[in-house]
Amino acid sequence: MAVDLPQMQRIRDDFVQQMHAGLAAEGGSSLPMIPTHVDILPDGHEHGKFFSIDLGGTNLRVMYVKLPRGHGKVDVVEYEENPIPDRLRHAPQEELFDYLVDTLMAFADKVGWYRPGRRKMVVGFCFSFPIAQTALDKGTLIKWVKGFDCPGAVGQDVMTLLRDAFHRKKQVANLSALVNDTVGTLCSAQYGDIAENTDTCISIIVGTGTNCCYLDQLSNIQKFPLQHLPRTSDMVINTEWADYTSPELPWIEEDKVLDGASRYPGEHAFEKMTAGLYMSEVARLILVRLAEEGGLFGSDVPEGLRQHESLSTPQMEMAHEDESEELDKVAQVLQDAFGISPTEAPQEVRRQVQEVCALVCRRGARLTAAAIGGILFHLGRDPRANRAAVRRIKSIERGKDPAAVAAAAAAAAGAAVDSVDGSVDLEAPRNVVAVEGAVLRHYKSYLAEVQAAAEELMGRGAIFIEPAPLLSGTRGAALVAAAAKSYMSGLSFYEG
Repeated sequence: MAVDLPQMQRIRDDFVQQMHAGLAAEGGSSLPMIPTHVDILPDGHEHGKFFSIDLGGTNLRVMYVKLPRGHGKVDVVEYEENPIPDRLRHAPQEELFDYLVDTLMAFADKVGWYRPGRRKMVVGFCFSFPIAQTALDKGTLIKWVKGFDCPGAVGQDVMTLLRDAFHRKKQVANLSALVNDTVGTLCSAQYGDIAENTDTCISIIVGTGTNCCYLDQLSNIQKFPLQHLPRTSDMVINTEWADYTSPELPWIEEDKVLDGASRYPGEHAFEKMTAGLYMSEVARLILVRLAEEGGLFGSDVPEGLRQHESLSTPQMEMAHEDESEELDKVAQVLQDAFGISPTEAPQEVRRQVQEVCALVCRRGARLTAAAIGGILFHLGRDPRANRAAVRRIKSIERGKDPAAVAAAAAAAAGAAVDSVDGSVDLEAPRNVVAVEGAVLRHYKSYLAEVQAAAEELMGRGAIFIEPAPLLSGTRGAALVAAAAKSYMSGLSFYEG
C-alpha cells in the first residue's frame, strides 16, 4: 500500500485529466468539479457588520463579524456554537429552518444588534450538504447526509427555505451568499492574505470526510451555463474530491471490504483512503488479516479486534505517534479499542501495530498531496512542471514559430504561456494551501506527511500548508456575504 513518487505522479496526472473532463461536462469524470457561483471574493474593501449561519453535521454555529474599512482585518468576531437536537435531524424542514432563525435572532440580540432605524442584517449561509448551486444565493439540496433526513427539503432551494423561515418568524434579513465549509475556508484564508501578502489558492478539509476547493478561471469551466453573466474572471470550484476514483489508486483487499460494509458502497473512493472516518477502520482490517494469517496475537484472533469500527482515528493517531520506549500508548489503545491486555501485546506486537497505523496514515497523506499537485499542475503553479515546459520550449524553438513554442509549453505543463512570444512566467507565486478539519489540525504526522510528499512531488518551497483561521467556514460565509454586499453597493454607486 506504499505510494512511491512514480505512483504519486501517475495519480496527479490522472487527477488533472479528470479535472479537465469534470470541468467540460456534467458527469464527465469521477470529479464533479462543481461551479460554486462564488465569483466575488473579499478584497479588503468590505466594511460593516455581518452575520453567518453554519449548519454542520453535529453543531449549529452562528457568527457576528465587524469589518473596518480596508486592510483585510476583522475588528470583532463573536460566535456561538450549539449541538443540533437529535429530533431536528428528522423533523420536517420547517422545524429545522425555524430553529436556525430562532438561534440567529437570539444571538443577534446578545451581541446588541438591534437599534431603532438599523438596516436589516446581511447573512451568509454555510450549508455543508450536497447541493446543485445555480447562483451565489441559490442552491438545490440534492440529498441529506450526516444523519439528517428532514422531509420537504430535498429538491428545494435551501436559501428559499431559510427566507421562508425568516418570514414565518416575522424577521427580515438580506440572505446574500450560500457556501459550503470548504469554500468558506478558502474565502476566509484569502481575506487574511490581504494583510499577510500571501496567496491562498486551495483549501482542504480532512476530518471525518474530505473535500477541496480552489479558484479557477472561468475560461477553464466549459460546462458553465452560457447565460451566466460573469462579474469577475474567476470562480471558486468545489471539486468534491471525495468521489475521485481511478485504477491508479493503491487499492488493497481491506479497501474492498470496507467499501462493501460502508453506507455508500461504490462511492467516495478517495475519501475512504484519506479521511478520518475510514483510515482507522482500514488499519483495523489490516490487523485482523495479520492476526488471522500471521498470528499477530497468538493462535486466536481477539474477539474485540473483529468488532466493526472499534478503532477510532484519534486512537490510531495516538498509537502512531507514541514515542515512549515501551510503546505504552499503543498498549493502551489495544486495550481500550479491542480489549487486548498489555500482557497479550508484547513490544514487538506493539511495534507492528504502530507500523500499520503509520502506513495507513502515510498512504492517505501522500494521496492527498498527489491531488494537491494535480490542482497546482492544472493551474500552472507547479514549479517543476513550469521548468519542464521551459526545457521543452528550448528543445523545439529553433526552426519553430512562436505559436508552436507556446503550444508545446502549454501542453507540457499547463503553464501560463504567452501565445505571441511563447514566454513562460517562472516567477511562481507562493502556493498556500489552507487546511481545516480534525485530521489536519490534530494528527501531526498526517500533516507532516502531506507537506513532505508535496515537496517530493513539486520541490522544496513549492507549497506552504497552513492551518486556516479557526471557524473559517463560518467566518467565510459572512465574508462572502460582505463581498456580495460591497459589490452591489459599488454597482449602485456607479449606476447612480
